[in-house]
Amino acid sequence: MPTMPPPLSLLLFSLSLLLLSLSSQAQTPASSGQTVTINPTFRFQNPSLRRAYYALQTWKKFAIFSDPFNQTGNWIGPDVCHYNGVFCAPSPSDSSLNVVAGIDLNHADIAGYLPPELGLLSDLALFHINSNRFCGVVPPTFKRMKLLFELDLSNNRFVGHFPAVVLKLPLSSTWISGSMTSKAPFLQRYLTSLWMPYFLTITV
Repeated sequence: MPTMPPPLSLLLFSLSLLLLSLSSQAQTPASSGQTVTINPTFRFQNPSLRRAYYALQTWKKFAIFSDPFNQTGNWIGPDVCHYNGVFCAPSPSDSSLNVVAGIDLNHADIAGYLPPELGLLSDLALFHINSNRFCGVVPPTFKRMKLLFELDLSNNRFVGHFPAVVLKLPLSSTWISGSMTSKAPFLQRYLTSLWMPYFLTITV
């Protein structure tokens, strides 16, 4: 007996579910595949601090392998503004709300990598991780940091080409080891073709 094709209504319904799923995924930052469970009793002042908690906990639990000075030892609980190396400030869009505006883990000798969830820190203006042992690459989700103006990744163990995501930040210039360079198209092509065994200080 020949197999009957599925009704058109069923095909349309399945297609709509697929499109809905793809749309949802497109609006969600890429993840490392790890999941942090947020304690339902935790209270956050605003959604930005909740996202910051998720990003920082993912970093600590799944992407930091060694922290010899216990810099992240107090990264416990919902009050991310009191975490070591984490600094909060009033949001530029609403001064009544505090957001995570800076991270400074310079000279902590931390080993690990930068998970995609750090892109959830969209209010960051400063990100300093100078003189650690971070490896891997800079995740593309950093493009969500629309307020970032200082990025120091020097003296780490990153590999690969110069991160194109740095050039996608909405900034007028990029400083590399004291030399200011224009963000002209030809320079973008040149920088992204470079193979960088480690990063110099980059202030954007």
